[in-house]
Amino acid sequence: MLSNTVYSVDLIRSSDKAGEFKELVTNIMKEVGRPNVADCFPVLKVLDPIGIRGRVGEYFGKLLEIFGEMVDERLKMRELKGYCGKSDMLDAMLDDENNIGEKYEEKIARLSVYHQSKVSRLSVKQGF
Repeated sequence: MLSNTVYSVDLIRSSDKAGEFKELVTNIMKEVGRPNVADCFPVLKVLDPIGIRGRVGEYFGKLLEIFGEMVDERLKMRELKGYCGKSDMLDAMLDDENNIGEKYEEKIARLSVYHQSKVSRLSVKQGF
């Protein structure tokens, strides 16, 4: 449902990416639900002794590739004459980019820095 709202594509039922998307989400859920020694011993989180963080990072990387392909495809569609907007969140964000002139890479970087500062403040408060 979220993919329909953002991209106007049903990732669960679309024939192209459905299998890959389902597999990635399933693998992420399995890895996140798996018991991890590093959860009991925070010192081990950096070492990732079981490799869960590495695998989850790989799966998320593949998900980002899928979403990136969808954005690239939409950008190509928007360049065609007679393109009729889909009135979804992606079109709204791309319109916003055209109006404001800020690239999404810049927005993501800004949000990432903001998120990192929030996480580091929370870690300091909790003593990690």
